[in-house]
Amino acid sequence: VSCALILLKLLYSNIFHGIEIVWVCIVLCGCQFCLIKSVQPDSASPTQGFNHMTPLSRPVYFLLAAGVLLGLNEATKVQWNCHSLYSWRFCSPKSISLGYNIVKTMIMFFPVIFLFGLFP
Repeated sequence: VSCALILLKLLYSNIFHGIEIVWVCIVLCGCQFCLIKSVQPDSASPTQGFNHMTPLSRPVYFLLAAGVLLGLNEATKVQWNCHSLYSWRFCSPKSISLGYNIVKTMIMFFPVIFLFGLFP
């Protein structure tokens, strides 16, 4: 239920546009389906048998990434008082935008990431 609610928040915040909306719904369906039926065997599972972490890890990764994406989306709208250390600016708008784009792309590539077992 929490995955569906956070997807609803993502869709209402206009982060995804066009075909990205359909694709992120497919990503969520994959996360929800692994709770119903285990995706074993996959590349993240051990060769000996069933791994109890795999069915729960996909929705957790989706929730964490979507939460970070929502936080970065709100951070792009705020003017920050930035500090610098050795000419490197903390909370610069470019670094926030870069993190936003990385997390958004990572969510879109979750099926490929889970297919190759890059996340347990």
